[in-house]
Amino acid sequence: MTDGKGSAVERRVLALLDQLAADPDDQALRARLLASEEPAVVERIRRIIDGRSRSDSMPTEWPDDVDPVPTDPPERFGVFRFIAPIGAGGMGEVWRGERSDGLFEQTVAIKLIQPHLRVRAGEAFSAERRILARFDHPNVARLIDGGNTDDGRACLVMEFVDGEPFDTWCEAVPLAERLALFHQILSAVGYAHGRLVAHGDLKPSNILVDRDGRARLLDFGIARLLTDEASAVLMSGAVTSSYASPARLSGAPPSIADDVFALGRLLNVAIGPDKDRELAAIADKATAVDEALRYASVPDLAADIDRWSRREAVVALPRSYPYIARKFIQRRWKALCVSATLMGVLGYAGWSYQSTQRERIEAAARFDDARGTARYLLFSLYDELAAHPHTLRLRQQVAQVAQHYLDRLAQSRSDVPEVGLEAARGLLRLADVEGSPGMASLGDGKASRRNIDTVIALLAKRTDPAARMLLFEARLDSAFLAQNGESDEKRAARDLAAAKTILADDPGLSDYQRSRYYLAQSSVDRWATRNELSIAEADKAIALLRQTDEDFDTLKLRSKAFERKADALYYLHRHPEAISSYRAALTPLERAVARYPANMEARRRLAHIRWNLATALMDYGDPHEALALLDSAETEIRSVLAFDPDDDDAQRRLAMFEQSRGETLVILGQLDQGFAAMQNSVESYRQAWQRDPANIRSLRNYAVTLGNLADEQGSHSRYAQACANWRTYLHLYDLIEKAGHLAEEDRTEGIAPAVRNVRQHCSATRK
Repeated sequence: MTDGKGSAVERRVLALLDQLAADPDDQALRARLLASEEPAVVERIRRIIDGRSRSDSMPTEWPDDVDPVPTDPPERFGVFRFIAPIGAGGMGEVWRGERSDGLFEQTVAIKLIQPHLRVRAGEAFSAERRILARFDHPNVARLIDGGNTDDGRACLVMEFVDGEPFDTWCEAVPLAERLALFHQILSAVGYAHGRLVAHGDLKPSNILVDRDGRARLLDFGIARLLTDEASAVLMSGAVTSSYASPARLSGAPPSIADDVFALGRLLNVAIGPDKDRELAAIADKATAVDEALRYASVPDLAADIDRWSRREAVVALPRSYPYIARKFIQRRWKALCVSATLMGVLGYAGWSYQSTQRERIEAAARFDDARGTARYLLFSLYDELAAHPHTLRLRQQVAQVAQHYLDRLAQSRSDVPEVGLEAARGLLRLADVEGSPGMASLGDGKASRRNIDTVIALLAKRTDPAARMLLFEARLDSAFLAQNGESDEKRAARDLAAAKTILADDPGLSDYQRSRYYLAQSSVDRWATRNELSIAEADKAIALLRQTDEDFDTLKLRSKAFERKADALYYLHRHPEAISSYRAALTPLERAVARYPANMEARRRLAHIRWNLATALMDYGDPHEALALLDSAETEIRSVLAFDPDDDDAQRRLAMFEQSRGETLVILGQLDQGFAAMQNSVESYRQAWQRDPANIRSLRNYAVTLGNLADEQGSHSRYAQACANWRTYLHLYDLIEKAGHLAEEDRTEGIAPAVRNVRQHCSATRK
């Protein structure tokens, strides 16, 4: 493709570009590398790099004043033959290809990596292939094939789109058609976001309008999966300045907020010379410099454009009275102009009915989209990810995307009952994965509380059986979170009282659901030191759970019921019975781990019950057996942490087990080793609380472990350390009381003994 002299220049240019790829704007590096190069090489490098800095084009295109670096493609890739170049850019070339196996005629676009970027951009091409392979949307160019050519160059075979760029197409059509096509673009980008993909470089040249008037979204070559699957995708020079958000220009990876920004710029293209004030305000909101002021998602942007089309007030403008009144008149001018005759009334009624029907059809379509996406994210994708290691942070991103769709459903004013039920089911599921204590949740108790409260508000006034059953579940989840995550005993009692009313009124609740209520009530009674009542409620739950059921949820609940009974027996000082009940709690979980060996929650629960039994055996059984149980509990919880190191609950449990191990070593006479282990555990809890000082659960964990250490130090006459720790312990409980989360058990089992110890042993050191 070049003569001998040109080939030598180009080979040298390719070598230098590879060295400059990390930072093409580093003038010192550039000057040093080019100091001894011949003028043709220096000029070629200058044109390429300067052209990139001015680029307003895709990586599949070059600016007008820059020629692409010529490269010879292989003859074919698979059944496709390379015919002619379409364009080239910073990462790759695009060639028109044709099928050559004779089965049928097919024209394709083949995206081929630049040889000098094979290492640098190979991951980008691989990521693009994985992204597009999971896409099936009428407005996204379809992936046909992909892999490596015979000479090792990565390539993608894409559907060939015969069309013109979005901005060129917009020049010849009226506003209504432009906005209709823009909705196709929104649909494609929203589809991608629902599958955790941000495009990252939306602009007119990446959107072709084919001969049928259909928008086709191209080039996910710089897309970044929200899962970080393609975090090494792009050279910074490929970002398009006129459509890129401030975050993208500063080098941040692509996000939903960046795509919303680019869509705002594209909306300005669609508006064109029709300077509609409201549409301009929508575009301005989408392109706000502060991400918090933009639309939170593509559906939110689409909804505001829909409001404009229905002549309703848009969110992008302040909702002043004159503005609201003007929009009302625009919508209802026909009705306001007709006479008060019967014909006028009937005419308006007919028009209103048709309008309402149209709005219902549009709302139903939007609802189906939101419902389907939320279901996929929370009930398919989330569970699939949970079965794979190191995915907790990824699941957090899934939950964040799902939240947008569920909020839309919850805020819907639709009179279709199923809308509220779908929103409630999704929000309860989301609350569970966000902040359910005692499992691998995302550790966001505030988000969990917000979603549970939304469900209760959605369903509180409904009387249909499906809604009442969901409300029952929401009340139990709320009580569990209030007690175990928020230390709010009063809230838990209120929720259980509301659940009890539903329990009495609804005979259709299953034995499993009823057992959940009795177990929750047993837990509240235990915290209120009503231990006899707690035992009775736990026995009711145990009786309802059939021994023949071997599914994981039933095995887990049966274990929890025996555990709750054991806790109450322990605090009644009926220690042999408590130890027996803890052993009974182990049996279902050992079966669960044997039946579901890959279930991390089963292993987490098994470790927890072994720890519980060990703490009972420390003082009222065999401390050597306790130490062996703690070793096995630590082994189980370390396997959970190996599955996902970001598991905050597992990290907390590991510190808890270390605390108990230290106590057991002290009982066995290994004082220095035991106190050191307990101190390490206390420090872990202290650091966790300092990371989130408003988290009452973290504060309580720190207080309890510090109190245990102080008690053990005092029992071995190490009063200097014990007194300092008792005083800190009492100060921490002052903070818990001021926050309104002090339980009766805290007063009787924690504060009162500590006060007695300080009075008895610390007078000489009192300050």
